[in-house]
Amino acid sequence: MGLQSEGRSEELGDGLVGSVGPGAYYYIDEVKVIRVDDVATNMMNTELQEADLLLSPNPSNEYIQLTFPFQTHYQIDLINSMGQVVIHQEGNNHTNETIPTTQCVNGLYFLRMKTADGISIVKKIVIRH
Repeated sequence: MGLQSEGRSEELGDGLVGSVGPGAYYYIDEVKVIRVDDVATNMMNTELQEADLLLSPNPSNEYIQLTFPFQTHYQIDLINSMGQVVIHQEGNNHTNETIPTTQCVNGLYFLRMKTADGISIVKKIVIRH
């Protein structure tokens, strides 16, 4: 895995941590890239909001029910193991969303939620009919 930039980067465990530009730091792991402008506050807030996004049932059969504590404009993508977006939904000012999964084939998926505040949350979900 390579990250080319004019900044400095270093290997730590399984991920890559580095500075790509002035004031921007990135952590790259298997699932996602998180940009952190203010390391002390934004990282903690992102982790709290990620933990607050609830998916059920998992494994899913007919639908995925999402529950989250924030009301903002959001985009939800269900991504298959090949990286293809198979379902895309947008919403505004809700605290829950239902995504039908009957047209999806069995397998591992990633559910990505992006908020208007710039927060991106990724969770794994299994679909089994």
